[in-house]
Amino acid sequence: MSRAALLVLADGRFPAGGHAHSGGAEPAVAEGRVRDADSLAAFCRGRLHTTGLTAAALAAAAAHGLDPLA
Repeated sequence: MSRAALLVLADGRFPAGGHAHSGGAEPAVAEGRVRDADSLAAFCRGRLHTTGLTAAALAAAAAHGLDPLA
């Protein structure tokens, strides 16, 4: 198994088991960046744009047997 595949599997955002990760929503609420449904939607879109693309790229590379970290 490549290092990239291991990193994807070890990532705390990987949906394995009962653990759920908020992606930083609690701190965003505490800081006042998330105040209502609209700001929560904007926060989630931002998280998907950054974190989602990074995780998807690593997962795709690992699935094809590539190791972008080599």
